[in-house]
Amino acid sequence: MRTKELIREINVRRHAEEELRQMNRTLQQATVYAREMALQAERANAAKSEFLANMSHEIRTPMNAIIGLSHLVQQTSLTPQQKDYLSKLDKSAQSLLTIINDILDFSKIEAGKLELHKTAFTLSSMFDTISSILAIRAQEKNIELLFDVGFTTPQVLEGDPVRLQQVLVNLAGNALKFTTRGDVIISVYPVHEDAGSVELRFAVKDTGIGIHEEDQKKLFEPFTQADTTMTRQFGGAGLGLAISKHLVELMGGHITVDSDPARGSVFQFDLRFGLSLADDRGFSQPQAGLRGKRVIVADDSETVREVVGNMLEIMGIAVDTVASGAACLEKLAQASENSKYDLAILDWKMPGMDGIELAEKIRGFGCGPCPRILMITGYGYDDMKTAAGELRVDGWLEKPFTLAMLFTAVQKALGLDMPGALSPPQQIKAPQVPPAVLRGARVLVVEDNELNRLVAGEILAGAGVLVSYAANGIEALAAMKEARFDAVLMDVQMPLMDGYTATRQMREWEVKVNRKKRLPIIAMTAHAMRHEQAISIDAGMDDHVTKPVNAVAMLDVLARRVQRSEGPFEDSARIMLSPAADYPDRTVAHGINAASAIARIDGNHDLYLKLLKIYKNNVPSPDAIIEHFRRGDHDRARREAHTAKGMSSQIGAERLQRISAGLEDAIQAGDSQGVERNAALFAAELKKVLLYVDQFIHCSDEHPN
Repeated sequence: MRTKELIREINVRRHAEEELRQMNRTLQQATVYAREMALQAERANAAKSEFLANMSHEIRTPMNAIIGLSHLVQQTSLTPQQKDYLSKLDKSAQSLLTIINDILDFSKIEAGKLELHKTAFTLSSMFDTISSILAIRAQEKNIELLFDVGFTTPQVLEGDPVRLQQVLVNLAGNALKFTTRGDVIISVYPVHEDAGSVELRFAVKDTGIGIHEEDQKKLFEPFTQADTTMTRQFGGAGLGLAISKHLVELMGGHITVDSDPARGSVFQFDLRFGLSLADDRGFSQPQAGLRGKRVIVADDSETVREVVGNMLEIMGIAVDTVASGAACLEKLAQASENSKYDLAILDWKMPGMDGIELAEKIRGFGCGPCPRILMITGYGYDDMKTAAGELRVDGWLEKPFTLAMLFTAVQKALGLDMPGALSPPQQIKAPQVPPAVLRGARVLVVEDNELNRLVAGEILAGAGVLVSYAANGIEALAAMKEARFDAVLMDVQMPLMDGYTATRQMREWEVKVNRKKRLPIIAMTAHAMRHEQAISIDAGMDDHVTKPVNAVAMLDVLARRVQRSEGPFEDSARIMLSPAADYPDRTVAHGINAASAIARIDGNHDLYLKLLKIYKNNVPSPDAIIEHFRRGDHDRARREAHTAKGMSSQIGAERLQRISAGLEDAIQAGDSQGVERNAALFAAELKKVLLYVDQFIHCSDEHPN
């Protein structure tokens, strides 16, 4: 009996053990299956993301062609109906391209391939680019787009400007889309600053339709919109905010929204940036020339009055603001001799009495000297000037504008000297330059751009320097081995061999041949940041000259380096800049600051004329740049944009220089949409510049003196 029970217990135990083994096998199989499913899901997700990325790229290529060709066709003679069709085609294509670009970014996010690129950048240049992207959209909807930058905000930062700009453009673009009247404000203020970094608070505020609380919870989810009805008024794929949220988090911040249908929305985030040693906040500090000046601002927008008033107070100006033309005239009439206004800043489009009518009444005012007038508008610069006709105005400014832009416009309207600008008709005395050092010195100019070679060569020849040229690093290296030079002016960005590589190889050759005297090599480049100068020094260069080349600065640096090489000289003299011609204000309206450009080349009018002729025949074509980009030759496209930036800077085409810089940045970032937009701006501005160039050349040919 006991044996039977024992056998039964053994069988039960064996059965239990077998069941346990079976459960383990089942669990292991389930684990393997789960891992396999997870791997397959991961592969499928990666394949989906890769497919989305590839497809969006393939679709984007013909879309760029459609947009580019429609833009070109719009420049030809068309009937009103054709213009209307093409305008609608262009807007539809731009909307589709935005969706495609969002899909591409979202696929990169899902695949974990979206990375940040840290570099030095200026807030003012980034806001200039944002302005060029969004200004037309704001003007079309009659919305005030404003920039509010705190006066203690550092201007030169280290971070990813492309992704920061993408977030702000997305948020501000959404704000414009969902705002039918009122204003959109992009603001940035410092939260905390230490020795090497600063935390900034960015906010985009609108007076739009607002977002209900229940919709705010799902606002940052991909493919989600607050309005999902079939009759919804506003389009979009619902990806922009999801991408912006991810980018802000990738940069170490967190984005929030505060919204109410009755008052609009505020999107806000804080980010930390490195501080550049090149930061200069001088323009935002109270200025001796402006302190004590009185300005009246007439604008029907309360927000504009507040923002512009704050900007002017930062400059040390006493400000009064009014909401209408009638109130402005009343204030002017009440002003006593001791409290008269130096400047009136007038908005063009105001109800009742617009800015132009108001300016005419101020000009005819009989109570003492009338204030100078600065006209501002958000409705198009050219339209404002056309509407003004023959009205004499002291300055023009188009919204949106930054603190730096307003500072410059106010200085100009008041007729004050701007920092770094020439002050005609007085002569500017340069630092002492020993001519014995430079006279007869042999200098090698290494520069791939013909215009820049001409500028440097003419300036050096005028100081008695014997000049040789090389178009790239390879030619420079060969020239150095064949002849002896007292110094080298070295461009940084060149084809075949750049300036850094050429300098390193020159230093290696000096060691190899046991050359006792080190050859002074001076970087001649548009890269002006401190860390970029450090790169030049690390490559073996001795000093740094910033483009556009200033005659006095270049000769001063060269003299110090050559003097250090040859030994001290007692003989000395002063180089004087000739007074600049009194060019009319229309040069600035054409986008050309001729007086400043001529001042940089030692007042040499003949050389400036040569520069214009070279510019006319050699400035890169926007169509060619776009074509290189579309074919995938981004390096060549970027080089051409960089060349256009440098050439435009040299002749004083300041707006075109900024647009070219934006185009170069967009190409560098692979931002197709940004490339298309900046190229269109480039083409339009280049037409204006070339028109001025032709007028200048024609006038100079007819009147040589």
